[in-house]
Amino acid sequence: MRNFIKMFTVISCAGFVISAVVFVLLPRNESVRASETAVLTEDTASVFAYNEEIEYTPKHDGFFTRTLNTEPGSTVYKTDDIPDLSEFLTKNPDFSREIFYKENATPALNRYFVPPSEYLIGNVPKIVQNPELPRGCEVTSLTMLMNYFGVQKDKLSFAAELKKNDVPRTRKGGYTYWGDPNDGFIGDMYNMRKAGLGVYHAPIFELLYKYFGDSAVDLTGADFGDLIYQINNNSPVWVIVNSNYKTLAPRDFETWDTPNGEIKITYKEHSVLITGYDEKYIYFNDPLDSYTRVQKENFIACWEQMGKQAVTVLRD
Repeated sequence: MRNFIKMFTVISCAGFVISAVVFVLLPRNESVRASETAVLTEDTASVFAYNEEIEYTPKHDGFFTRTLNTEPGSTVYKTDDIPDLSEFLTKNPDFSREIFYKENATPALNRYFVPPSEYLIGNVPKIVQNPELPRGCEVTSLTMLMNYFGVQKDKLSFAAELKKNDVPRTRKGGYTYWGDPNDGFIGDMYNMRKAGLGVYHAPIFELLYKYFGDSAVDLTGADFGDLIYQINNNSPVWVIVNSNYKTLAPRDFETWDTPNGEIKITYKEHSVLITGYDEKYIYFNDPLDSYTRVQKENFIACWEQMGKQAVTVLRD
């Protein structure tokens, strides 16, 4: 039976690493002792062993743990601590290819994954949003992701299924009251002569989850390295950026009042599907068919400015 390792890191709202757990599957004859969940520090790790195949089940605290296939919640065992995790992973690179996610889909960082200098996913469908969906960049990028993973519906079908936000638009004293794009698509997706904006990650993820269940993951708030990790697993990543592909000036944003409170929006908001990278560029499928690559630092900067929004589908 092949040994392998998994890491789980808890991330605070501010993005700080709090703790992590590393797991190893050991041969059947390995001697182990019972233990509770332990904490990974900067240089050490507690390692948990099982003598059967494993599956993943949510724990009551909202995090995924590993259990025996035969009995969810089976006993967890602990081997000796690894004194130097970094050295261990350097000597055993295959052990760092796995990642855990919280039950609510908040991503965990695999801090010990070292990506290759370049990687490009092949055969990702290219679909343009126009002329049918002039404001449909988000759902068109989602359609490319869905099609890549085998859901053969067109962009208009997914556009019809996407959650809409029916909060009416009103303006008073130069101030806009409208809906929150995380609650559904804002305005008209089909006609630029009518008012509209777009949609953010939450309704997109909701639709992705409808088709892929727990294999769908919302990476919003993650470090860009987590997106690179998924690209290396041949999972294209849906993201929100802007149509300038660089950091926008404050004048490019306006403030709306919504049922959820004030938000800042930009009409330059755009969505693409990341398919690869190299040392200089991020490569993607653009539903406007305007770009195929952008300088890495500019792309990451505009993605971060738009709230680090990203979703994808995890491979088995």
